[in-house]
Amino acid sequence: MENWIGKKACILLENDGKDFKKWNMNFAEISTEVLAIEEHVGIWVANAVLEVVFKIDKDDKPIPEHEQKPEKANAKVLIPWRFIKGILVLDDKRAQVVKPGTIGF
Repeated sequence: MENWIGKKACILLENDGKDFKKWNMNFAEISTEVLAIEEHVGIWVANAVLEVVFKIDKDDKPIPEHEQKPEKANAKVLIPWRFIKGILVLDDKRAQVVKPGTIGF
């Protein structure tokens, strides 16, 4: 499994991903990059579609509430093994996975 790190993968999620709706990962199948693997816990993946409302700007200054809006943020997500039906890892760097549930690349 360690050779999966940095590779593109399709992950089939249990419950059609409904358990991850809050993180915009509510798809039966997601396409992403494998960031790390915790053998007994799960798999870390990239999530570039998470929407967050920031309350401070990049200079640590408060953003007025009327100017706050959802923004996409790069995030890392640990998906526990119990939520995964299957994983397809693409070893060929020419391979592209384009699916409606793309979350990481």
